[in-house]
Amino acid sequence: MSDLLQVAGTGPRPEAGFRVLEVLRSRHGATASDVARLRRWSGLLAARLRGEVTARPADPWQRPTILYLDGFEDRAWHRPEEYPVTTLLEDAAGTIRAELVDRTRADWPEYRAGVAEDGKWRACWFYRHGLRLRETAALYPRTAALLDAHSGPGGALASTLGDVFLSRLEPGGRIPAHNGLCNISLVGHLALVVPERCGIRVGAESRVWQEGKSLVFDDTFEHECWNESNADRYVLVFALWQEGVRPIEREFIRVMTRWLNDVMAGTG
Repeated sequence: MSDLLQVAGTGPRPEAGFRVLEVLRSRHGATASDVARLRRWSGLLAARLRGEVTARPADPWQRPTILYLDGFEDRAWHRPEEYPVTTLLEDAAGTIRAELVDRTRADWPEYRAGVAEDGKWRACWFYRHGLRLRETAALYPRTAALLDAHSGPGGALASTLGDVFLSRLEPGGRIPAHNGLCNISLVGHLALVVPERCGIRVGAESRVWQEGKSLVFDDTFEHECWNESNADRYVLVFALWQEGVRPIEREFIRVMTRWLNDVMAGTG
């Protein structure tokens, strides 16, 4: 990772994707056709970094805040059964819930300061910005072991790309409408503790969580959540790779996401 980040930062920023792509192509022995989609993606990223307007989705609800990539079916809601890892998580929901109830503290930080009304969206991260948090793994070891088993380069969970966390929405809380960064991955919610009068809207359709079951959606579609009950709502939030994303593409996206985070933080 560190050497690829160095490659990304050795020249003009718009060309960073192409530089990383050539290194990955050489390492993987990939042909030009193997990386044709990555080359298109590098061009889209370059245009975005130059401040140019890139292609936008047809659906007005879908507005990625960073980049829209081609090659995926644009749907707000996805069927959990299309992703077998959701069944494994559902089978373990009782274990995850028991560990949550037994060990959860009240001092979880806000997911992001100022995002939810009155600071009522709280989180405990297993992976944050793609990095595994050992403190959380020690607190919830059985849940962490399950997530770790399906993360990594070949795993169905895009944990090394995005966030995986326990999400608490407190009574009267509302997560305002927002859009995700890029459509390379999907978001899953495994419902753990869900009182009445809680719900989520993605695009034009609202749904409710069922305890022990998953919802899967594309978070580049506008979405919001609410808890109008008098009790906390808990879900396990996890990231999923879109269907058909190749290993070399996963590696490319992971490197470029880390590099973009560094650039926005002023360190790259």
